[in-house]
Amino acid sequence: MKSKLLFVLFIFIASCFLMGAQVVDLTIKFDSLVSGTIKIPQFFEMENIAVERYINEEQYREASCFVDLLFKQAEENKKEFEKQGWEFRNFEVATDYKIGLINDKCMCFYVDYYRFTGGAHGITERKSFNYDLLTGVKLSLSDIFTKNVDYEKVILEEINSVIKKELEEDPHLYFQEQLDTLNYNKGFYLTEDELVIYFQLYEIAPYYRGIIEFPIDKNLFGDNFTY
Repeated sequence: MKSKLLFVLFIFIASCFLMGAQVVDLTIKFDSLVSGTIKIPQFFEMENIAVERYINEEQYREASCFVDLLFKQAEENKKEFEKQGWEFRNFEVATDYKIGLINDKCMCFYVDYYRFTGGAHGITERKSFNYDLLTGVKLSLSDIFTKNVDYEKVILEEINSVIKKELEEDPHLYFQEQLDTLNYNKGFYLTEDELVIYFQLYEIAPYYRGIIEFPIDKNLFGDNFTY
């Protein structure tokens, strides 16, 4: 199936400059079967053209897959609704992104993918992208530290400290069973001053809490960052 991004009603491009790289918003609007607007980050004026191309292609591909799956589900639901004689209402879609850090070594940002397919509320999934700008390789958490630092201990202590204080104020803020097997290695991104660990909706807390973030001061890790 051809990507639904090829069949759009409106495209708007806006740009800004960050640390020498030009960041362009490719904004696409839908209003048939699926309603809403998505923003795809595209990067230009980078020193490594191959890495630039790889990042841009991956971002377009991620958005395309997300939209295509949603349209496929909407088409199937509409057929079923029509068969039952029910009114079909468009699904809803939105994406947005935030740049955490761009320097001469790495680029870190996340994209929030929102979809509403009926029911009580929509769902947002966050994906972070942390790239080595020399190779284009996506960085894991262990990649951003030197080999001899116990970064896991620092992360766990900081997250547990925050959770403990919040639970003292309200014992219902988190799912205790998830906290017992806390996996902090799933999602992260860097800013100029912080390492941010995040958890998806429902992963460790009720829906109303949103996506939970734990910003951790880089100074707590000393000079042990490689990026």
